[in-house]
Amino acid sequence: MNKEITNEFRFHHIGIIVRDLNAAIDRYNSFLGSNNHEYYQEFVRSQKVKVCLVPLTEGTYIEFIEPIGTNSPVYNFSRNGGGLHHLCYEVEDVEEEIQRLKGSMKLIVKPVTGLQNRIMAFLFSKSEEIGFSLIELIEKK
Repeated sequence: MNKEITNEFRFHHIGIIVRDLNAAIDRYNSFLGSNNHEYYQEFVRSQKVKVCLVPLTEGTYIEFIEPIGTNSPVYNFSRNGGGLHHLCYEVEDVEEEIQRLKGSMKLIVKPVTGLQNRIMAFLFSKSEEIGFSLIELIEKK
């Protein structure tokens, strides 16, 4: 069943869980051979995490995510080594997209205020055709 796509999905970032945000940034700088990059760091209260957006290209990022405390939703993931966590797409209206996707994806984090004070939600893909994966939707500014 094809539903009309009313919003444009634009890839925004790939989320990677780390134990230590500063160590991850240092390692990334070492990989690039430089530390002359501007990063955006923020504490996201709704998810109990510190994040750092590392620009790749205009409007596309790697997001390093460090849990703050054992009650963070990603704490156990980080203690088990961390790694690739989710793909994030920027959309016009998160609520509208949740409704459109509810047949093929399961909502696991209801819309809340997240990164950069923007509305975000997490969904889990239930499709064997495209794989089982975690998707974040974030509203455009």
